[in-house]
Amino acid sequence: MLLSTSRMLQSGLSLVELMIAMTLGLLLTVGITTLFVQNNNNFRQNEDFAGMQDAARFAMQLISRDLLMAGYWGGVPNGADIIVDSSATTGSGLLDANSCGPGPNAVASGWAFDFNTPIEFLNQSEIVNINSVYSCITAAELAANTDVLAIRRVSGQPTADVPSGATTATVYEHSFYLKANNVVGTLLKTGAGSTHTLTSAVPPVPNKFWRYTTRIYFVQPYATTVGDGIPTLCRYELQHAAVPSMAKTCLAKGIENLQIEWGVDVSGGGGGQVQYTSLPNSIDNIANALTARISLLVRGTQVDVSHTDKKLVKIGDVSLNAANDMYKRKVYESTVFIRNKPLWN
Repeated sequence: MLLSTSRMLQSGLSLVELMIAMTLGLLLTVGITTLFVQNNNNFRQNEDFAGMQDAARFAMQLISRDLLMAGYWGGVPNGADIIVDSSATTGSGLLDANSCGPGPNAVASGWAFDFNTPIEFLNQSEIVNINSVYSCITAAELAANTDVLAIRRVSGQPTADVPSGATTATVYEHSFYLKANNVVGTLLKTGAGSTHTLTSAVPPVPNKFWRYTTRIYFVQPYATTVGDGIPTLCRYELQHAAVPSMAKTCLAKGIENLQIEWGVDVSGGGGGQVQYTSLPNSIDNIANALTARISLLVRGTQVDVSHTDKKLVKIGDVSLNAANDMYKRKVYESTVFIRNKPLWN
């Protein structure tokens, strides 16, 4: 009898109560899930934009520094006052076939050591066959509608400061150096070992050894393998080695386009009347450029399924159609002063 009464006193949820509880639980779950998805999307977008900004900052810093230093010859005022020693171009030096100069069958002698041309520039509209201009770059390596920039310079600080009367200098082995005394200079290549013996031809005045480099910047339509679809800023750079060559290094993923406009002094004689152009030779000469305006189109590395890029892009003298894909893009710009122009004009 007691058992029966106990069972009669027990009660549970009615069907209506159960349905209300399930509905409330479902709404709460949907709200939490929506909040999580939104926060996750915001995090990914912020991460993507931060990555784009970092890539742009790094790429801009590299190109800007090289442009700022272009034509710096360790105090020698004019590139015409620099001679190229045979050690740099023969034997264990940089042979024409490895220099990435005009070719591949018409390589210009000593292309990498042209002190009279610290800056070489190819506007995207001037490029028909990149391999005929820079023999190390193939058509597959160059992204369409992008500019190409070559820089020649020495390092900002000397490797060795050799006093008058010294017979040796402590340097890096198998390296290209500009030996300069603020009046004239000689480009040479050191051999094995860290000690370089000075010849009797060295003027009896203090000399400094400045490490020399040649670099070619370009945008590649892939990062690691052809077809991976990740645009990347790359450069070919003079390698200091027993058997030197121009070797490729890819620097920043997501760089989709590089454009440079040159602020050319059209008044002459440093009058300061600047006209910006992407074809400097059409109004004067790149040697008369006072500034360079660098523009980079940077693409995100992550797909955003909630985004479709339908924007037309104007970068430099190039107008690009909407990509209609799920990547975000942004244009970054910076202007650089060509400060060594008076020294090599």
